[in-house]
Amino acid sequence: MEDYIHYLDSAAISLGDMHFSNGDYFRASIAYSKGLNQLQKYNGDSMVAIETAAYLSRKIKECNSKSEIPPYRRKSFSDWSSNL
Repeated sequence: MEDYIHYLDSAAISLGDMHFSNGDYFRASIAYSKGLNQLQKYNGDSMVAIETAAYLSRKIKECNSKSEIPPYRRKSFSDWSSNL
């Protein structure tokens, strides 16, 4: 088993995919950001981890462009999680 699996938040990615398919791009962006933030802690060189991070980055950009919330009102996941 690859070591990147410990950094892959598949629940957040699945939740992001569900929100994206329902058209809730703001919540999808938050879920994808959570998954990407966790994956960025991985220091290895697995292509699966690199490709997953690229996928999440593309999805976040797509969500932000489709979201009805203006860019100055958007918060990243780290902004939300710091208040928990």
